[in-house]
Amino acid sequence: MGYQSISEFQASPVFQTLVAEGQVPEPVFAFYIAQSESELFIGGVNENHYTGSFTYVPVEQQVRI
Repeated sequence: MGYQSISEFQASPVFQTLVAEGQVPEPVFAFYIAQSESELFIGGVNENHYTGSFTYVPVEQQVRI
C-alpha cells in the first residue's frame, strides 16, 4: 500500500499492480479494524462495516519513514 518511490527495491506495490492490470473493480482499498475478524478489502469497501459517506483526501507527499 506504499509507493514504488519509497520501496527499498523500487518494486511496484501489489495494489498499484492490481489497479494497472485492471484486476480490481475500483482503485480503492479499505481497512476494517476490530478485536477479531479485521479485514483488508481491496477494490472497494465492505458496506457492512460503515454508514454515511466518505471524504477522500489526496496524498500530497510520498515519504519514507
